[in-house]
Order: sequence, then C-alpha cells, then structure tokens
Amino acid sequence: MKRITLLVLMLVLLGSVVVEGKEAGTFEIVGGAKVAKLDYTLKINGSQIDWTEESQLVIDDLSKPAGFYLGGIYWLDDNKGIELGASLLESSFSGKIDGEEVEKRDQFLEFYGKYNYRINQYFKLNGGFTYSSFKEEDKIVAKNFDQVVEEGSGFGLNAGGGMTLPITDSLVITGEFTYSLLNILIDKSYDQDKEKLVDLDYDREYIMNPLSAKLGISYRF
Repeated sequence: MKRITLLVLMLVLLGSVVVEGKEAGTFEIVGGAKVAKLDYTLKINGSQIDWTEESQLVIDDLSKPAGFYLGGIYWLDDNKGIELGASLLESSFSGKIDGEEVEKRDQFLEFYGKYNYRINQYFKLNGGFTYSSFKEEDKIVAKNFDQVVEEGSGFGLNAGGGMTLPITDSLVITGEFTYSLLNILIDKSYDQDKEKLVDLDYDREYIMNPLSAKLGISYRF
C-alpha cells in the first residue's frame, strides 16, 4: 500500500510539472534500461556482520539488479532542470543453501528526485535524493514454500553525470552513471513459527550504496 501511494503521488507531481511546463519551460520524458552494482553490506544493531562463504555466493548474484526507469524533467531554462521518476530493479539467485535448492528474488522499487545541470549539448551533471522500497522472496520447491521473507525501505542521496546524443531536435539517446548513498532498514522478516512476516525487534540494515548505469532515450516537448 505504501508503494502504491508513493507511485500515485509521483504521477500527480509529474502531471503538475507537465501542465506547468507548457507555460514556463520545456518538458522532457526519459526512460530506458538500468543496471546497478550494490555493496550489500549487512549491519545488525549497528555492527557489520561478515557474510559466510556460502552467503557471499548468494550476495554476489543478488548485488547486480537490473530493470528499467521512467521519469520526467522540467527544464527551468536551457541548463537547469528538475527531474522526478521511478525505477524497478530485480536480481535473483538459484542454487543450494544449507543443502536445499532455493530460489531468491530481490526487488527494488525506487522513487527519485534530482536537479540536472546541462554543461553543454552533450554533457550534464545531477544530484538529488532517492527513496527505495525493498523485498526479498524465497522459493523452496521441496518444502512447497514461496513467500516474501524480508521487507524494508530507505532514503538516500545520489550524484552523477550523463551524456546525451541528439538524434533530432526532440529525440535524444541518453547515458548516465549515478552513485547513491542508500541504506535499507529491514522492518519485517518472515517468522517460521508464525508463518508470516513480523516486525523485527532489532535493527537489521543493508548498506546498498548502488553504483548504477542507465541507457535510454528522451523526448522533449
């Protein structure tokens, strides 16, 4: 419900930007593919926990999510623009954990806002904030188990730069690298005895700090 509410809010904000853009400036739609590399460091009650050798093999796969993004930029003038958008990334692992065949799937739903500064026709810099929700699903066929086992969220800061390659006056190929400071605080975890997600009574946190790359297209009205 929280993710749906945030998505609706973002769409409303984007809608208001479109309306304003027709009068005060130009509006640009951006979208495409996105990949990321995560630190995926675990902290419990503030202390870093080292992954076991087996766990590290799982994390190596889960720390490379991929997906897509979509956003809108309202250009205040030729160089300065405000961007709002969202991305959906997923990663997965399939293999043995403690002798059992397990499939894991992580999902990251991100909402972001950032300030763009265009240096020239081909290069721009940006910085802003991000909110990301997270969930992890486990599937163990032998136990007929298929459930969300962790849920959490976090706010962060991001900064990056990008390149643009104009095709026409309106259509542009875009590329971008972004680094984010992002911690995900896990607030719910699956309880085997209660067979459901329960609130955690301790601090469990993932230090993600994603380095992400985007490749897409944009269209300016």
